[in-house]
Amino acid sequence: MKPEIIKRQGLRKVCKLAERSEGEKKEIFSAAIKLFRMFDDIECIKIYNEDNDVIFKVRLADNDYRYVKIVFVNNDSFDLINLDFSQRRIGRTNLFNEIIKSIQQSQSIDRQTRIEILNYIDFKRNRKKLIWMLADTAFDTYYILTENMIKDLILEDIEYNFIKNNNQENYSCSIPKFIIHKYWTNMLIRRRKSDYELWKNIL
Repeated sequence: MKPEIIKRQGLRKVCKLAERSEGEKKEIFSAAIKLFRMFDDIECIKIYNEDNDVIFKVRLADNDYRYVKIVFVNNDSFDLINLDFSQRRIGRTNLFNEIIKSIQQSQSIDRQTRIEILNYIDFKRNRKKLIWMLADTAFDTYYILTENMIKDLILEDIEYNFIKNNNQENYSCSIPKFIIHKYWTNMLIRRRKSDYELWKNIL
């Protein structure tokens, strides 16, 4: 799909398009509008939408760029990543077996196995230093998270599921919206910042 470009000068037109659009198109426009309204120094957003992977290339006033991955809420959860642990080879075994062994030994994922999981996530994502925007456009609720924050959430979800014996070789990380909200709220309290201040720090 050919990238779509939205400039700040055309924001009023995009707002009208968002009102008339439906489904994912409406959600994409709404997310772009939110970014423009939160940050005065955003000049332009180029939208890439391939295989349900929505990426915004955001150009700032100083000609700097940010890549923002947009994840829309799906059945009250955010689907972050799919990982086939059995396909990730580690010596003579695989990542799935290493996670099982680690959990059986200490009811947690050990440091080396965590590193292997993080390396696998980097390999699957094929792009580092993304900013993630988790969007529930129906309720005008948005969360901006760094790649490391997303990895922390994925690791916590993997550990929780394996401890509960929800062992999946082909693992789908789907984090409920209320957990993301709690994570975000705790971060605001811990850092003593407003939503806008934290967004600005991340973007």
